Amino acid sequence: MSNYAPDPGKEEIYNNLQNKTLSSVSAEDIQKLTDPTFIQSTNQDALISYNIVNEAAMRNGLPIPNSSAIQIKTITDNSVQEIFRPAIGEVWQLIGASFTRTAGDGSSVYTMYLDDEDNNLVYWFYASSSDANTAFSADSNYPDFPMYFDNNVFLAGAVSNGASGGGIGGSWKIAVVRVR
Repeated sequence: MSNYAPDPGKEEIYNNLQNKTLSSVSAEDIQKLTDPTFIQSTNQDALISYNIVNEAAMRNGLPIPNSSAIQIKTITDNSVQEIFRPAIGEVWQLIGASFTRTAGDGSSVYTMYLDDEDNNLVYWFYASSSDANTAFSADSNYPDFPMYFDNNVFLAGAVSNGASGGGIGGSWKIAVVRVR
């Protein structure tokens, strides 16, 4: 690795973020500053500066400390619904999922999808269970966790009741951690 360092006084990223702390710099802030940059030798100093700021803000692809969360999406019908969509420029990691049924009885089918703005659904997994609380984990029946998603391709889910019917109601619960 080179010992070369750009002149911070000449780099726009420092001028634009000088009134922010590392914890208050959003992924959208970084994206707005870096998007117009071309990968070319004349931008070497800017690219090095972006890397320094991203590493200092722990945007290195590893989980960001104190960013873990449990997101809850309550549903009342069997339509496909957005469960969690990160802010622009953010990448999150799904580390677990469950569904708690509060209405309906019998067997239910729980389906999770990857979705996009145009509602192009990619089936990710489904499970059928008659339990009121169904947890999904990395084992032989469910997909491997973790998986990553962002604002462009995000998590969606649906629940439908089996033959015994009844109303549909309950909550998807997902455990996530931000990685970028």
